[in-house]
Amino acid sequence: MIVRKQREIYVLKNVRFHIDKVEKIGKCIEIEVRGEGKEEIPSLRKQMDHFLKLLGISKDSLIEGSYSDLLLANKK
Repeated sequence: MIVRKQREIYVLKNVRFHIDKVEKIGKCIEIEVRGEGKEEIPSLRKQMDHFLKLLGISKDSLIEGSYSDLLLANKK
């Protein structure tokens, strides 16, 4: 499966924002919070929650899986 997308990437310290326009899906944002070890997970989750709230993204709207997974699900 070929996924066609346009991507903009923004970096703020340890956080990467991937803003994608995906053909047949629409606009998506991926927020990647990076850390060094398992002990950082609580603070990384707090950071993620902060950006979700700041951007007005509800946890109900989060999607698991890849764009190809979404495209395959839409074919069914």
